[in-house]
Amino acid sequence: MKPTLTLEQAFRELARGVEPAAIEVALEQLRPYLSDPAINEAAVQEVLESELSGSYFEDSHFKATASKKLLFDYELSELVCRLLGRAFPPTSFSGPGVIKPLESAAAEETRAHLDKHGFCILPHRLDQATCEEIVRALDRVDFRVKATSEIVRGYQPQNVNRISGNTCWVDDQQQFLQIPQVQQLASDPTILNLIQDYLGCIPIHDQANCWWSINHRTSRRTMKSDAQLYHQDKDFVRFVKVFVHLNDVTDENGPHTYIAGSARDYLQHVPPNYSVGQRLDDDYLQSQYASDRFVTMRGEQGTILLEDTSGFHKGTPVQRGHRLMLQLEYCCSLYGSPGLSFSYDGLTPEYVDFAKQHPRMFMNYDNSRYLRYIAKKRKRPLVDRKRIRHQLRLFGEYLGRLGANTRLKKSA
Repeated sequence: MKPTLTLEQAFRELARGVEPAAIEVALEQLRPYLSDPAINEAAVQEVLESELSGSYFEDSHFKATASKKLLFDYELSELVCRLLGRAFPPTSFSGPGVIKPLESAAAEETRAHLDKHGFCILPHRLDQATCEEIVRALDRVDFRVKATSEIVRGYQPQNVNRISGNTCWVDDQQQFLQIPQVQQLASDPTILNLIQDYLGCIPIHDQANCWWSINHRTSRRTMKSDAQLYHQDKDFVRFVKVFVHLNDVTDENGPHTYIAGSARDYLQHVPPNYSVGQRLDDDYLQSQYASDRFVTMRGEQGTILLEDTSGFHKGTPVQRGHRLMLQLEYCCSLYGSPGLSFSYDGLTPEYVDFAKQHPRMFMNYDNSRYLRYIAKKRKRPLVDRKRIRHQLRLFGEYLGRLGANTRLKKSA
């Protein structure tokens, strides 16, 4: 998309609902950043024009913007958030929440930790009854195996042996969002206010997912496909993910790990010719970061993490048992959107009322867009190439082990 407006013109047009005096004050505050010759002005303009045109709802948008995501380092994404925060002033999320509210001192400490380190662990957990209600409802949710795209019908112990990979995630996120307790969590004011403070603008809800990790195999290929090697996400310009442990997480059942502060400084530590989503070995990153920056996210059921996953992170392979992890995501803008949309169908009246009060947060909810997204998602080829490639890899690994065993027997 070629910018047709200057950065200031695009901002004025985007902020047309704001009082003129407030726009001038905002421009005065932002001018030092806007006039910095080091900023990628064209990239910022493209985000603002996408906001003006709604081009992120077009099918071609994701492909057109995928190669540009690495442009938005921490500083540039922060400028975008500042602009959006002036154009769409932050709100105050209130009302009953599913999480116990934080006292002011605890809230400030949690905000500061998220801002500095890119993650925080909330002092209060999601209560056991709510976690168990969500887990029971997963029996009606379809999961997709990341390595093969195989569908697993419902979270059930007997399905574990059918999973040809280490990790499953929800196939249709609308199905997961329809669980009332997930909606309560997605609209919880404690979480939303913390995320809004980190982003500096109204958060937009863009994901509702659940990860089911098991002990299957630990080949590098499988760990790579199942996000069990260090990597960074570049889902949007800036975003925050909410993770909730739906069962106890120990060193044995695959805790999530994160390099504290790497959302801010990752560009200083990537290898030459690095690309977004590239998997990096532990040894390499351990040579780049001090050991105390590697954080393992163990925790009891109901533990709540907020995390900017543009920092380096991974899931560790499960040694015993399994891990269930709920995931929500909120972004500053839908620029870079892969097209996933939600519907209002099957949602509680309380959640729909909350959505009406916060239209920008729910701008990714539209019944017709959701139906188009699902129709496109389900147009799969008759031959599942991903599954065939996975089976060929497994066969190759088997031949490699067979050859190794034969050589050992001969040498003996």
